[in-house]
Amino acid sequence: MRGAAGRALGHREAAAASEGPAGAAHHNTAADPEADGREEGGDAHGEGDGTRATRRDYGAMMKWAVHSVAERRHYKNRGSAVYGYWWQFPAHILFVIIWYFLIVTMFPIAQISDAKRGLEFFVGSVEFTRPGGAKGTFDTASTAYETVQFAGAFVERLLAFDNKVPDVGPGIPFLDVHQLVNSIVLVQRRVKATDCAYDDVKPIYRKCYEDLEEHEQKEGVVRLNSGQEIAYSRRLGGFGVELPLNKETALAGFNQLLKGGFWDGATREFAIRFAFHNSPGHFTANVDISFDYSPFGRVDRNILSTFMRFEPYAPEVGGVMVFTLQIVVCVSVLAFFSLYCWMIYDQPHVRYSVARFVNAWELVELFNYIVIVLIGIMWILYLNDPRRRYKDFTSPEYQDIFPLANYFQQIIFLMAVILLTWTLRSIGLASWCSPKLERTGAIIDKVLEEFTVFGIIFFVIFMGFVLAGHVLFGTNEDRFNGIQPSAFTLFTWFVSVSNGHRNTMDAPGGALYMFAFVLIGMVLLFNMFIALVMSAHDSVAEEEANPKQKIPACHVMADAICDLLRVPKYVEDPLRMQVPDFVSSSAKLNASKSEDP
Repeated sequence: MRGAAGRALGHREAAAASEGPAGAAHHNTAADPEADGREEGGDAHGEGDGTRATRRDYGAMMKWAVHSVAERRHYKNRGSAVYGYWWQFPAHILFVIIWYFLIVTMFPIAQISDAKRGLEFFVGSVEFTRPGGAKGTFDTASTAYETVQFAGAFVERLLAFDNKVPDVGPGIPFLDVHQLVNSIVLVQRRVKATDCAYDDVKPIYRKCYEDLEEHEQKEGVVRLNSGQEIAYSRRLGGFGVELPLNKETALAGFNQLLKGGFWDGATREFAIRFAFHNSPGHFTANVDISFDYSPFGRVDRNILSTFMRFEPYAPEVGGVMVFTLQIVVCVSVLAFFSLYCWMIYDQPHVRYSVARFVNAWELVELFNYIVIVLIGIMWILYLNDPRRRYKDFTSPEYQDIFPLANYFQQIIFLMAVILLTWTLRSIGLASWCSPKLERTGAIIDKVLEEFTVFGIIFFVIFMGFVLAGHVLFGTNEDRFNGIQPSAFTLFTWFVSVSNGHRNTMDAPGGALYMFAFVLIGMVLLFNMFIALVMSAHDSVAEEEANPKQKIPACHVMADAICDLLRVPKYVEDPLRMQVPDFVSSSAKLNASKSEDP
């Protein structure tokens, strides 16, 4: 659409330039055959000296010259407020590369991946004794009692090398390469007892312990059978107890909690938290092994580990490189943002500036700048956080660095988002590099423009299958036990990167459901999307073959906004002016002359 409008204008400008002022006068008279007749045969009063006609010709020539200059400025952007320069695309790609190196310098991805795999294997290898004498593991713990037994075995296994590897250091080693720091925390979230049973079942169901969302207990104390009181801690987010990094003392404390009834029917979430440091990788990890107890008997298990660097500018972690890359990024972002603001300002009218601002690619770029500013603010807050500045790895007390590590991971997550969205923004700039890339960019623009209607149809059909799948299979399949899991499952099926189709067909109604989903959800919708892309390609090719001036969507939206705000009209808007078509005007002039007796 942009290229077709630009090429159409280019032909018109080239014709005007080749003919010069005389050509301008000729086209002006072509638009007014009556004036041409006056020039050739004198005016209506019989004055044949041509003085009046000549004066009108010079006025038209001057007006057209001024109009041509204005057109060149208005159409330097190929017929709309959206224009760019060829060097923007390689500059954005270079920025993506610099941004990536900044992330991997701040966050050692490969080393952390190895640490996570080792942690997961360690947790999965811990065994406990289940009722009946069988051995159980983390993945097989299916009741609250079994999760507590696992917690005891895990604490014992975690502190198994208490002061037995002196060559590593005076601390407690973990997996032979890490060092445990501070303490181990056992924390649980509880609910208040309610009276929810029918009167007929109250003799056997005197108290109800419902879900956390509406009945969580966030104050008071838990009084154990031994008389020990455990108060609610806002810092830990529940009722927590710290165990020292000493095997005998920690196990004694754990057994005391077990005998005192720390875990009961009111427990809805239980977590084991600990931290370790790795000097070869210069990162610190916080581990949260949690168990969620549903009021309906389900037990969910999860291992969450977050990693961070306390000293990102230390020489041992390449701090100079991190600081240098951050300076380069700041300067680059400032330069890009200045150009972004200038291109919005450098428009012939306020309506064009608004059109540039509401363009989809420009909104993506604005989103990038906002997120980058947010990342900068979060990074400054992280560096000045007291928990980072006044850390003490030798303290026997829990340092509460789990929220800090989670905060660091959020920064890395936002940086990864920028890595993706900045790359997407670069696609919109590729069209200014060459005609071939311009055509590809026009096809992408057309697909996005036409995707709105298709997206509505896709969403309606897809959500119908999501809701039906949840109702039909939610009781038997974990992947359908909620709206979100159902949507994720069907989406992976839609792109054919998951399994489980055969099991679903065995459920009641499963065969009909799978037949409908494959026929409508996969075959029909997927081929509709392919047809949408092919239609966009054909539409762009047709516009290139038959150039027509079409108002871009961003200008339509900008006019709606400006009309609402009562912004004055752009009288000489080149997108809405009837620009003379020199070829057709000449043909009309010749036809009128041939008909004149």
